[in-house]
Amino acid sequence: MSSVYAFGPLLAQVLLVVIVYLELGRRRFREGKARRIKFDDYKILPNDEIDYLAQATRNVVNQFELPVLFFVLVISIAVTDTLGFFQLLLLWGFVVSRYLHAYSHLTSNDVSVRGALFLTGFGLLAVAYLLFALRLVFGPVAVG
Repeated sequence: MSSVYAFGPLLAQVLLVVIVYLELGRRRFREGKARRIKFDDYKILPNDEIDYLAQATRNVVNQFELPVLFFVLVISIAVTDTLGFFQLLLLWGFVVSRYLHAYSHLTSNDVSVRGALFLTGFGLLAVAYLLFALRLVFGPVAVG
């Protein structure tokens, strides 16, 4: 399978980052326009943000934690041309888990749901990394 297909999930993850940034901007603009916050407060990130602003801020930060390992894996797969079908499914599964995690974080913010979604994504990414390592060592035919 062509490793180019791995860029589908990568681009979907980048789109999520854009969506979360837009949501953060929308929330901050609305609060600034209503004068509940001052735009000058953001010269240095405030520690006392309104909860739903802090949720969005924290979610943006989340997009540069575990997903960084995802980006590294996709680029590594592309460089080594080692993508397999099951691995592609794992990459898409990771991205779906990140969308669900972001939605949960930005809406109900139920920590148990977010935790389960995080662990799901983490597990999918770990298995995708394991397959990547196995394909590097044993080749695509041995791993599938």
